[in-house]
Amino acid sequence: MSEQHDFDKPRNTTGMEFFDVEGYTVATWGPNPDGKPPQNQVHFLLNISNAIRRNIPPLVMRFRSRRAITELVDLLIRYRDEVWNEDGTHTEWSIKGDES
Repeated sequence: MSEQHDFDKPRNTTGMEFFDVEGYTVATWGPNPDGKPPQNQVHFLLNISNAIRRNIPPLVMRFRSRRAITELVDLLIRYRDEVWNEDGTHTEWSIKGDES
């Protein structure tokens, strides 16, 4: 389900499009039109800068299991710690990585 990348190996980003995220919304979702339980998914909506002007449709990540969310959170924490120290400064590795 998840894809991890090693920091010491280059990553090819050719053909990828990157978006500036202004914010996000997280909500539960269920099959009932009135929003009544049961909710069986968690939706993570990304608010993209200038999305309408750039003709970008809403980007929603749909999580259908507790495990999927846990995997994402664990990877975000791992990569956060690779880039930033507890005080918000960049790690020694991330600074060296920027120089090459």
